[in-house]
Amino acid sequence: MSSALKLPLHRMTVAEFLDWDSGDETGALWQLRDGEPEMMAPASDPHGSIQARLAQLLGVHLDARGGPCRVVIAPGVVPGQRSEENCLVPDVGITCAPPSGARLMHEPVVLIEILSPPPT
Repeated sequence: MSSALKLPLHRMTVAEFLDWDSGDETGALWQLRDGEPEMMAPASDPHGSIQARLAQLLGVHLDARGGPCRVVIAPGVVPGQRSEENCLVPDVGITCAPPSGARLMHEPVVLIEILSPPPT
């Protein structure tokens, strides 16, 4: 980890996390797990391909049905339990709530995490 990153010295709340500047200039995604910021590793080629294809298929399906539901890649989601200290980033989410411009997905109806095999 780069010495330029500014990890907090205390457990963060979701509000603090959303205002936090990590100092990271790589464009990496971060999530908050149990009050600790966690940099997410870049997706592998198979993982990214599955994510893109899944989002495409879901989007086409939702468009064909009509209605307000939409697919979001890597949405920020605050879980119902321990919500003050967790802001997680699943691979794909679906919501039927109107776009809000917020950094968090409101009212997710489907969340998908693509599991990768452990390194060998």
